[in-house]
Amino acid sequence: MTLYVDVAVLRDSADAMMKIADDFDSAASSIPDAADTGIGAPALAGMLALFTGRASELQTALASYSVALDECASEYEAQDAATAEEVNAALWEK
Repeated sequence: MTLYVDVAVLRDSADAMMKIADDFDSAASSIPDAADTGIGAPALAGMLALFTGRASELQTALASYSVALDECASEYEAQDAATAEEVNAALWEK
């Protein structure tokens, strides 16, 4: 069975995931620290805390996924180079 992996697609996907992670990180600075909404302030503060916590987890996961995709691309490139070298060596021996 032959498996073809397009390394450029992996690298593009890694870049896209990192860009999204950076966008989430940038958006975090636009969330207000506190909102004076009167009686609903504690509830709103709780929702904002939950949102920022989950957004931070998502940003970390996206950045980690980006790094993993980039590492996969590097490994596939290394394997392709090693395999090509073996094939070339075998062809020269004949």
